[in-house]
Amino acid sequence: MLVIIYLNNSITSCYGVGVKEVEERMNRLRQLEAFRAVMIAGGVTSAANILNVSQPAVSRLINSLEKSLKIPLFDRRQGRLH
Repeated sequence: MLVIIYLNNSITSCYGVGVKEVEERMNRLRQLEAFRAVMIAGGVTSAANILNVSQPAVSRLINSLEKSLKIPLFDRRQGRLH
């Protein structure tokens, strides 16, 4: 069983796994949410609006997901994702 205590946008304690592992899993979840939003919305700016975050934040999440997977997820042409 995994129990996480989340307070003021940070993990204060967890039981079952280490805090670092939980933070890594939460970050991967944010990356996947950003990827999904870009796919649904058709672009980073629209995805940012859906997720209620800035466009650069979505771009960073997508870039970090691509880096961790070691594959490009989108075709980039003229500064746009396709």
